[in-house]
Amino acid sequence: MSDGKITIKTYRDMPYMPASMGRMTINKTASWRNAEPYYEEKAPPCNLNCPAGTDCVKFIHLVAEGKYEEGWKWILNTNPFPATCGRVCPHPCERDCNRGNLGGRLNVHMVERFLADVNFDKIPPPEFLEAKKSQSVGVIGSGPAGLSCAYQLARRGYKVTVYEALPSSGGMMRIGIPDYRLPKDVLDREIGYILSFGVDLKLNCKVGQNVSFEELQKRHEAIFIGTGYHLSRQLGAEGQDLEEVIPGIEVLRKIALKEDVELGDRIIVVGGGNTAMDVARSVMRLGSKPRVVYRRSREEMPAIAEEIDDLIAEGIPIDFLTLPVKVHLSNNGSALKVEFIRMELGEPDASGRRKPIPIAGSNFVIDADMVITAIGEQPDLRYLPSDVKSESWGILVDGYGRTNLPNVFSGGDTATGEGTVTHAVGHGRQAAIAIDSFLKNQPPPECETISRSLEGRNSHVVAWEEINTNYFTLVERLEPRGMPLPERVKNFEEIYSGLTEQQALEEAQRCFSCGTCPECDNCLIFCPDAAIARLPGGKYAINYEYCKGCGICVTECPRNAISIKVLK
Repeated sequence: MSDGKITIKTYRDMPYMPASMGRMTINKTASWRNAEPYYEEKAPPCNLNCPAGTDCVKFIHLVAEGKYEEGWKWILNTNPFPATCGRVCPHPCERDCNRGNLGGRLNVHMVERFLADVNFDKIPPPEFLEAKKSQSVGVIGSGPAGLSCAYQLARRGYKVTVYEALPSSGGMMRIGIPDYRLPKDVLDREIGYILSFGVDLKLNCKVGQNVSFEELQKRHEAIFIGTGYHLSRQLGAEGQDLEEVIPGIEVLRKIALKEDVELGDRIIVVGGGNTAMDVARSVMRLGSKPRVVYRRSREEMPAIAEEIDDLIAEGIPIDFLTLPVKVHLSNNGSALKVEFIRMELGEPDASGRRKPIPIAGSNFVIDADMVITAIGEQPDLRYLPSDVKSESWGILVDGYGRTNLPNVFSGGDTATGEGTVTHAVGHGRQAAIAIDSFLKNQPPPECETISRSLEGRNSHVVAWEEINTNYFTLVERLEPRGMPLPERVKNFEEIYSGLTEQQALEEAQRCFSCGTCPECDNCLIFCPDAAIARLPGGKYAINYEYCKGCGICVTECPRNAISIKVLK
């Protein structure tokens, strides 16, 4: 080529594909354009479904690039418990994952856990977002909501004191989740990172007993309440007050705190939620023979699906559509009898699940040594003054976590009853943002729900039909390796080992990056007018002097990160 001219002497000089080998700046083809493409990142389903508001696609990208420490720190912006949530979250982020149509939904929570585990021995120095302040905030409860709120406030420079009734911190993460799901050294490490921001933790300090709520109002400019659900609901059957009928939360608490637990051999666990699963699997590891009864069917069980699968795999039977109606002692108090009635499902009730209806004449009796109730929990709000508005299920709050008192906020199960660690983390962060606004005499942010990580993206959620599947192959979802069944039920060691580095890389590379540009160069390569160029930061720019609006870049974008508009 010389003087801008290209000479092709033989067929061997022909390019392999239609491509310009010379300058393309002579004809400004924009004069043809009646449509204009533009870069517009959209919402990945995982991001919108994360209860903590974490940017899932971002940390998955960083894993795919081998930037593990950067990915871990990215999560820490919104969630100080990635190792914990990576183990116990029911991962709603995966629910609408578009990868589910091509090899299985991305294993987001295990990638999150990998990031936390691979950085386990690294303790980053505290990174404060703002300068230290004189104002202080009191946080009641050291569960996920309380510690998340404390973390976000401490990062913003506030003095934070956390009041915990138990001798150990962590709330239900510590006393409600067994070690085989969440090892306590993992929890301790993440709590330690929160405390490194200067958070003052007062253990064995029960509000209403060791210190009054009114006293806390005098000490602090604002208060956050995150005491969770620690009271079990009663069985609701005749004989529920017998000493052989005990709450599941009490059993889990004693096991977690290494207290003596007196159990019988034959144990009936009543309930279908995570507490019921955890209780049954825990007492089995202590040598008992548990049996779960639940008044609805498997489809209506609120427990995490994987926990139900593991319980069944460990050989624990479940009697579905079964309701206890009477517990009594016979043989002069030496034998425990539990009477049940069979149920059938009717129309959906207020919860959206089909209502269980007793079948007349279907009663039967089972011999047992103990009945453990796990049919739901509720908060203990007896320490609250009467001027804080609440109901039996919890404290009344708005979307920011504000109560009816201007300086009192609440979140987690105490206020929402949503029942997961990740939801509580999200509500703690949301309340911290609102408390920060309150203490600065500013209006709260516009978003009155958990802040989602969209980072300027359009809120349009990318659907399966909008993915260009020509650029993706069928790759099956990777699952972690579990401890063999005969060994796992003998102890409380963690069951699942997590992903290896190679597995984490492979799983991260399965991500479609729905609506998000990972800089694949497709738009640049396919543009027939060379109107697209890379910017120094890696993103792209369209030169509209040359773009004729053909829309090829939009069509060839694998993940719908480019839009087009018709010019008027």
